[in-house]
Amino acid sequence: MQDARSTRTGLPVTAWDFSQESASLIEAQRRDFACIACGGPAFWVKAGASGKGPYFAARPHAPDCGLAVRTDGPWGPEGDHDVARWEADQTRILLVLPDEGGDDLPRPSSSGQGDARGGRQFSASGEAVSTRMQRGPQGLLRQLLASARFRSSDLPIVLPDGQQQAANQFFVPFERADHSRHADVLHGYWGIPSGLSRWQTSGSMYVRSLEGRDNSILRFVIPPTLDEEICRRFRLGSLDDLSGKYLLFIGTASPTTTGRFTLTLAHPRFMAVVDPAIFPLVP
Repeated sequence: MQDARSTRTGLPVTAWDFSQESASLIEAQRRDFACIACGGPAFWVKAGASGKGPYFAARPHAPDCGLAVRTDGPWGPEGDHDVARWEADQTRILLVLPDEGGDDLPRPSSSGQGDARGGRQFSASGEAVSTRMQRGPQGLLRQLLASARFRSSDLPIVLPDGQQQAANQFFVPFERADHSRHADVLHGYWGIPSGLSRWQTSGSMYVRSLEGRDNSILRFVIPPTLDEEICRRFRLGSLDDLSGKYLLFIGTASPTTTGRFTLTLAHPRFMAVVDPAIFPLVP
């Protein structure tokens, strides 16, 4: 897990933030955490030699906890080699939009095996567990940054309504958003915005994907009713802090009555925010 709740303060803490504390504080408090979803006892684990960043592990999660993982490893973005394995296994990625607590959701075993008794595990529908995984917006944005192969992959993304799109079709970089191709279809648009401004009349935050005034350039609108939730969820001082961050907006963009190609954010769970200083783009 990338987030846990401190049992000392009751506040959520990210694994990266905790890793920046002093060695003495980390040693004293590394076990003073709980899963933010089920409340199960959790502890902090430092970054490994394999390149995986720091994370929280819970032992155990509640039986039905959505943040439980199938392996002892952390949930995190994986590289081109892993994506190649997913492609070979014909893995499907289920897009999950969590209500609270991030999106560290069940993932397939890295070995592709089942439980300790041997053999592969299967769902009630007969599908092998190792051929599907769940990801939320935050994890998907990190995966886009971590793997060039994932960005160009035709791995199927299973949408909440059951429809599927290839990853290289569903995820659209800001600079490639095209109103003639992408309007009125659910997509995940991602990139670093060119600028933000507050509308005086409505109070909405206006996020520009690219420079320019052309109506065909994609804009995002964040209603003022979402400000507080977005700041809480992504630990921002204000929406102005979205500037310079990688953003992912999931939704359907359409021309407005004035002809501008626009996506209005429906809920904070339809977006993700990643600081490039922590998760830079891998070419």
